[in-house]
Amino acid sequence: MKYIYNIAFRYFLSLRNQNIVNIITLVSMMGVLFGTTAMIVVLSVFNGFDNLVQNLYVNIDPDFKVELKQGEFFSIDDSLINKLHILEGVNNYSRVLDYKMLAKHKDAQLVTAVKGVDINYPKINNISDEIFIGEYFGTKSGFVLVKQKVFYALSLKLLDFESPLKLSFFNNKSSNLLDANNYLTTKSYYTTGVFKAPHSTQEGDIILNIKDLQNFLGMTDQYSSVEIDVDDQHSNRAMHSQLELIFGDKFIVKNRYQQRPFINKIIQSEKLVVYIIFSFILIISMLSLIASLVVLLMQKQQDIQILFSLGLNIKYIKTIFWLVGLMIVSSGLIIGSFLGLLLCFLQEYFHIIKLGVSNSFLIDYYPVKINALDIFLIQCIVLFFGIITTYFVTMKNKFYNN
Repeated sequence: MKYIYNIAFRYFLSLRNQNIVNIITLVSMMGVLFGTTAMIVVLSVFNGFDNLVQNLYVNIDPDFKVELKQGEFFSIDDSLINKLHILEGVNNYSRVLDYKMLAKHKDAQLVTAVKGVDINYPKINNISDEIFIGEYFGTKSGFVLVKQKVFYALSLKLLDFESPLKLSFFNNKSSNLLDANNYLTTKSYYTTGVFKAPHSTQEGDIILNIKDLQNFLGMTDQYSSVEIDVDDQHSNRAMHSQLELIFGDKFIVKNRYQQRPFINKIIQSEKLVVYIIFSFILIISMLSLIASLVVLLMQKQQDIQILFSLGLNIKYIKTIFWLVGLMIVSSGLIIGSFLGLLLCFLQEYFHIIKLGVSNSFLIDYYPVKINALDIFLIQCIVLFFGIITTYFVTMKNKFYNN
């Protein structure tokens, strides 16, 4: 069988000669090459943006978040806490209470998401790293940490004791529902710090001590979620399953991706669209491969007759030309992969291509992240189309009349 590969390789090398079949072959090879390069570059850029988005939330979101499947608030018994304490891999957990409130400061007002947290909250994330003005309130009562957009929208000041931030909510227990002043319960708080967070984040606009918020709302020992930090050495999937067993069917355990389903689904959908679009481009480039193989087979009719006379059966002759087509595809694939990876490395380290914006985005260049799985899938897609195309062309009996 070795001589079959030698013949196929010699036919492939002979394509360097300048004639019509070799020009068509070069065009088909370039189609595979640039299609592969484009897929690697575009998908790596998508991965770069995905990584950038995930890094926006890495200091804010916990590893796992536990909420009720139905309802908003729940109480936590001691047995559940004990199970979390002894679960291997759990570093810390924080009990959280979320509530929508009206935030007011002088003439400005804004509907915000208020988040009450316990003393462990800074241990389950890196919220302290996101504070760029002031400091975390710690265990102090009557003080809050606010998001950047809230700080600027309400024109707040740090520790403004003359004009504090006022939080209000509608008290359903009010005896006089017609009196708006009695119906609306208000309390003043003082801002100790400001933290950065993406504008798309819809929770935790204002963070304060959970006991403060529970007393303010009259919801003693009520929580909306439990946020959990786990050891990186443990498998997220295994930890996810163990937490589901601990909390039971009434609760839903969310990992980082499930906490931001909309953003992650958009990114994954866009990647799928890229795969589909470039697959169609590769299919079109395979048309030129079909043309080059047809012309090659027609040009080598005399050689085919010689191979017949040397005793080769039709199966082996078909295999020779199938291998030639596969070498054409493989050459484009290898060179295209190398070129795509080279462009990604250059962009990653030298930031050659800019976004065209200044001071309006987190970075001014296209981010790149090379994903080994994407590279593998690209290789599989190109080889799949190449094998199918060459097989259907080179296996037709009409090119091998003895």
